[in-house]
Amino acid sequence: MKHGRRLAGILLAVCMTAVMAGGCGEKSGMSADAVGGGTSEAAVTVAGPGETAAEASTYAETVAVFSMDVPDGSGSMEGIAGDVETAAAADDGRPREDAACLPTVRQEIQPQSGTLTAGEWNDNKNYDFFKNVLNHNDWYPYMETWKLFPTNRYAVQVTNENQEAAKNQKVELLAGQKVIGSAVTDSEGMAYVYYNLDHGNREADRIRVGATEYVIEEKDKNKTLHLVLESYEEPEEKVLDLLFMVDTTGSMSDELEFLKLELQDVIRRVTEEYEGIRIRLSVNFYRDREDAYVVRDFPFTEDIDEALSKLRVQYSDGGGDYPEAVDEAFENAVKGHEWDEDSVKLLFFVLDAPPHSDRKGTVELMGTTLDAAAETGIRVLPVASSGVDTETEYLLRTMAAVSGGTYTFLTDDSGVGNSHLEPTIGDYQVEHLNDLMVRLITWYCK
Repeated sequence: MKHGRRLAGILLAVCMTAVMAGGCGEKSGMSADAVGGGTSEAAVTVAGPGETAAEASTYAETVAVFSMDVPDGSGSMEGIAGDVETAAAADDGRPREDAACLPTVRQEIQPQSGTLTAGEWNDNKNYDFFKNVLNHNDWYPYMETWKLFPTNRYAVQVTNENQEAAKNQKVELLAGQKVIGSAVTDSEGMAYVYYNLDHGNREADRIRVGATEYVIEEKDKNKTLHLVLESYEEPEEKVLDLLFMVDTTGSMSDELEFLKLELQDVIRRVTEEYEGIRIRLSVNFYRDREDAYVVRDFPFTEDIDEALSKLRVQYSDGGGDYPEAVDEAFENAVKGHEWDEDSVKLLFFVLDAPPHSDRKGTVELMGTTLDAAAETGIRVLPVASSGVDTETEYLLRTMAAVSGGTYTFLTDDSGVGNSHLEPTIGDYQVEHLNDLMVRLITWYCK
């Protein structure tokens, strides 16, 4: 069944390439549900704990390239091969509705918005799955390296007396008088409060939201706690602080021009479709030490055209080794910008490499910055590009989960760029990147 679902993604990639190169047919429809789409019916199944990336790659290379509908879990590989032979034998040189989609010569894909494809996985919506992956022998060393152990948390839902979501409320986890974890509620009134990230052994006894406190009992562990606020009122004006931090080192050259156009499209669509929201935008870039710049940052502005002009002129260069100055870029994004206190705060982190784990102060800086993001409600939404390895996946998923964000990643389906890592997750749906980002922004702002 795993390979049956994977074939749909392989065929989607083939047909998208064919369309862009003048081939037959239209792209398969790609859609997704609300945040946490990893729990919905799959369009693609990826390499999970029981299958290595090498096995997945070998399988993909040996599958016959035909655009046929393969029902999930139905038919064997022998049956698929028979369908391929039948389709080939029936070919009379004329295109048919059920004809194989066989691009002949792959032409260069020209950069335009709506080209890159991506998936999304919300570890807070799939927390048991996340913990199982983290405790696997292959993943546990990453927690040791980065001193971040996201294996303890409370899920807290905050509402008013009418059971309506209380948004943008700070939730604190207390052990005695000490705050050991904090988070901010999202558009559904949910806050995911992580504690003992440093692998400590503190036990929480209370949860506090403003002046309301809830005593934690033994029966509450591993459950979603529900707190009711008597005086909550939603702000009359809704503000969106939207910050992009983009890796512009040399390794991003295979996708940067596409990403620039995708981000421009996302920004334009959000500003045009959400007239009732005041949008403050900040577009920033980073490379590494010894490059032309480490972080090139710009303050929040409501002048969208000005921000987009900064984006258009960026190009890839520098870097040198694999790790980059991710820690300094992350700190700049969280602590170096004037985020509006009452805004919806979204940080899209576009990158293809980890920070320098062996550089003095990097591990500590990543941890303290993540704590600050969670405490102030800055939600990290990584966009993992080609070149990301499993250790980077762990780090980005941890950043997303602890801050109340969600993990997004580019896929091979577009045919653009170098190979993309298949993350260790469950079933997910393939979407166009720009549509996915607009969907997420809409969800967090609702």
